[in-house]
Amino acid sequence: VARVESDAGAKVPSRQNSLQLLQAPQLELPLLAGFARDGDNAPLKFGDIITMIPNGLNAVVAFAGAQDNRAWIELLEPQLSTPPNLRDCRFQVIPRKQYIEAKALDKILRAGQWDGGQGLSPPQLPASPNGEPLQPAAMDKLAHEFTRKHKLPDVRLVHELISALSSARSERAENTSEEERQSGVQDVRYGDFVQLVHVSTGRMVSVSKAQAHERGERKVEFSEGGTEKSIFEVLPAFKTHAHGEVVASGDLLTFLTQKKLEGLRYYLHMSRMTSGEDDLRGRRASYTGYQHSRDHVVAGLRCDSSYIVHGEELNASARPTFFHTLRFSSHVTWKGEGVVCGESFVGIYHKDAEAFLAFDPAISPLPVFMGSQRVNSKSRKKCAWIWKVESSQMLDAGEAVTCSDTKLYRFKHLATNLYLALDPQSGGLVMTAEYHANNSLLSFKELGKGQNGIIRMGGLVYLRDRDGGWVTEGEDATQRFNLR
Repeated sequence: VARVESDAGAKVPSRQNSLQLLQAPQLELPLLAGFARDGDNAPLKFGDIITMIPNGLNAVVAFAGAQDNRAWIELLEPQLSTPPNLRDCRFQVIPRKQYIEAKALDKILRAGQWDGGQGLSPPQLPASPNGEPLQPAAMDKLAHEFTRKHKLPDVRLVHELISALSSARSERAENTSEEERQSGVQDVRYGDFVQLVHVSTGRMVSVSKAQAHERGERKVEFSEGGTEKSIFEVLPAFKTHAHGEVVASGDLLTFLTQKKLEGLRYYLHMSRMTSGEDDLRGRRASYTGYQHSRDHVVAGLRCDSSYIVHGEELNASARPTFFHTLRFSSHVTWKGEGVVCGESFVGIYHKDAEAFLAFDPAISPLPVFMGSQRVNSKSRKKCAWIWKVESSQMLDAGEAVTCSDTKLYRFKHLATNLYLALDPQSGGLVMTAEYHANNSLLSFKELGKGQNGIIRMGGLVYLRDRDGGWVTEGEDATQRFNLR
């Protein structure tokens, strides 16, 4: 019996049993494992987290906050069902925001006339929790005080700036309120206008006027707060879906900008620059111009994993690229508390042995059980005790972890980025850098009844491999360490 506890982990001696894991069946596209092409897939709702997989390729869109602010589509080994940098591949679908007042404010700031060219920072507005507009009397007072303090020539220009600041703040509050109202409730439908927020950085996918690496295409950037160029219309890849129909997880679709750039609306698009190969419509990509190396790609992704074969630029084009938008987690799960989900950080506590499963190379080359009484959620935990739960498939990878023989997970050690695995020869637990190895797959089985298959923080579960072997404390006393 292991105890799963939030933000904990400990040193564990592993059970010595010879365990053989079965080879997972190979799918047409491993990243789409679990997706039913002709089945009943969950509808996408505003606020849901998605991953974007280009049609026909074992690849996924990723962004790591690189200096050039560029996203990549990483091409993965053909057998992989999850990328090594899954946290960088998550995007949240939100309803479109209004940018009328923000655009007006930006125009005033760009002109730079309000402060007589001194380069001053704008006035600080009084706090307003709900973003209410500043009252005229307060606006006049602030404008006159700021003008006298900095000896500015025209109080009217300062007043105009303060009014624009107040209106922009109210607009942001209205945008937030509308997003909260629709998230987790309103279905995303074809023809809706949406925005894509990169979860790890909080930036929005935006199309710029800058030239992309691929000749003739526009650069896709990530902006703070977004602009009108961050709004996309959701369109089906084929006419089998009509405007107004609900978008389902895994549907093949494309994103078209709402705003025109130089008279054209642009689609999110995958470049074809690595080898001059055919594009998705069968055309040769000899026109691409800029040729980038794999080193350039992994530097932008900040993930030099051998499982990433190469990469393509995510840009904007008049030619669409179709993407499967797989749900990573629902908005309800994303905002929920107390439930163990994919990508959760947990500690695994052996209840009978009163020890945490942990790994510390300075103590042992193997994972060990480390005795400790620090089971309270507020007790300080050691980083050697902390593991991240990772799903074995992309679809609903961030949903609640469930107790099932068909739902398989891996445990990634936070401090070392190594994975818990079973050694087929010794039967013991070992650590491996091969995150996609079959011998690292484990499932959960609930202890008793009443959990409905959902694992909560502090809940009691069993850990087992795909052949039914149980993870337990080893008999070798040299593998057990006590922490006081």
